[in-house]
Amino acid sequence: IHPIGRTGELTRGAITLATTMAGRGADIKLGPGVADVGGLHVLAPERHEARRIDRQLRGRCARQGDPGSSHFFIGLEDDLMRLFGSDKIVKYMEKMGLEEGQELEHPLLNRSIGQAQKRVEQHNFQQRKRTLEYDDVMNKQREVIYGFRNEIINSDDVRDRLMDIMEE
Repeated sequence: IHPIGRTGELTRGAITLATTMAGRGADIKLGPGVADVGGLHVLAPERHEARRIDRQLRGRCARQGDPGSSHFFIGLEDDLMRLFGSDKIVKYMEKMGLEEGQELEHPLLNRSIGQAQKRVEQHNFQQRKRTLEYDDVMNKQREVIYGFRNEIINSDDVRDRLMDIMEE
């Protein structure tokens, strides 16, 4: 395993292990002879729950006209599959006579994974939206409380205001 050097240049025969977010903001340049053997090949051990990250990883392998390729793996036990649709795929595998450990490649599988990713993204979007709605409520409450506080602080006769509050 040869890490990418400080220049960000890949050397022929190098294997680089990285996180899903590695290489953001830095170009990976192909060293001499790397393009001749196919360029950078990205092997991903799972599909991310966000399609954007999968696309970023795919985009790492063929920058600026350089050759490259990518291959993603996914298991039925992965979170994405377990939560969304692995039962359907297991039934499909049984119908087709596929055995455990055998590679699955089918447009139906890709569509199923894409739909699962879309559902996760929608769920995450709804969570962010709800958080912003709660934040708006908190801001309105804060405005009321601070407005009341400022009214008390700036009041010449606090006693009348406090009596009104006690009556309410």
